[in-house]
Amino acid sequence: MPTKFSSNTKGIIFIVSAIFCLSLMDGFTRYLTDYYNVITINMFRYFFLFLFVISINGIGNKSVIIVSKSKYKKIQIIRGTILAIEMCFAHYLFFKIGLIETHAIFASCPLIVAALSVFFLGEKVGWRRWCAILVGFLGILIMLRPGSKVFDPLSLIALVCAFAFAIYQILTRYVSSEDSPDTSLFYTGITGFVILGSIGPFFYTSIENLHWLWLLVVCMLGAGGHFLMINAFKHSEASLLQPFTYLQLVFVSIIGVLIFKEKLETEVLIGAIIVILAGDMKLFADLIRRAKPENMIFSAVDALLYSSYQLGAPGSIAAILTAAPGPSVKLWNAVIAEDWNEAKDLHERLMPLWDAIGLDNMPSLCKYAQNLQGLESGFARRPTAPATDDQKKLVKNALTNLNLI
Repeated sequence: MPTKFSSNTKGIIFIVSAIFCLSLMDGFTRYLTDYYNVITINMFRYFFLFLFVISINGIGNKSVIIVSKSKYKKIQIIRGTILAIEMCFAHYLFFKIGLIETHAIFASCPLIVAALSVFFLGEKVGWRRWCAILVGFLGILIMLRPGSKVFDPLSLIALVCAFAFAIYQILTRYVSSEDSPDTSLFYTGITGFVILGSIGPFFYTSIENLHWLWLLVVCMLGAGGHFLMINAFKHSEASLLQPFTYLQLVFVSIIGVLIFKEKLETEVLIGAIIVILAGDMKLFADLIRRAKPENMIFSAVDALLYSSYQLGAPGSIAAILTAAPGPSVKLWNAVIAEDWNEAKDLHERLMPLWDAIGLDNMPSLCKYAQNLQGLESGFARRPTAPATDDQKKLVKNALTNLNLI
């Protein structure tokens, strides 16, 4: 029998596939920027997207004339223009500062969208979301390193691109109240084709035979990625899919390191982690804000229990609760009592334990931690691997630091 997937599962499959396609597209684009200017590359990419949009809207009961009808034509043209220009600068940055650093800065886009939505969409942003946004921008500062000798002004262009793409997303959200995703994709393709098709010939350079193949691959991955993303949002809500978009940073980092020999700098890694965690906290804050009084949103991010309780989580469902139940309960009680010093101390002492157990064989490590505390729990079932000697040593040290053994 064929496997049936829920709507949310389909949405997740579509979004991960879309992110993978777009990541590969960025990798091939980075390769082509060694030989051709970004305007030439994007001219052909938008030409293919134009043909793709025309073809898919000519199938079945669809019609290009019907799809082109929009109540926000001017805004659609503006958002399409913003994206076309932003894409050219982004691809230029791939060449100048690398895939990894560019996408690390781009990871701040969801936080920028949250901040700008106050002014563009009139949305209300509570203190919880503002805290997440400010933490995210702290991560950006760590990546940019302003005032240091290694500061690259081109990183500011990457930040401007992130702001531009955030505006594009806000405008997309605005027009979606009346226009369908097909209409938005139509204007994205047509606008970019007209703009780059007008100026592209002035920048055109002859393309080698083999590179035509890679250029076609870029076009197909780009069109396919956007098509998959649209279908993802048809099946699932944005709040569910948003965390999966951070996979693009993982994918392009692998491509950057393995193919283009880029270095994953410590500051960029730390800053990116802060930005992503801030994005997760923003999503959690949104859930807390939107939940009905009778609904309870529990935290399941072991490293963020302290922050989750502060945001209003009524409890948690996490692995570290089984590995160290006593300190975990004390952390909760300290937050409820608003004893922030005690809560922060417990949080910092619990983190080494989470680092020690948060591995592929987590069940084995949790049971080992329980056994050390006199809580007989047996052994994890196969195929979970048993705890190694080095892993046991880290768990023992963490439990000792918590005064549990």
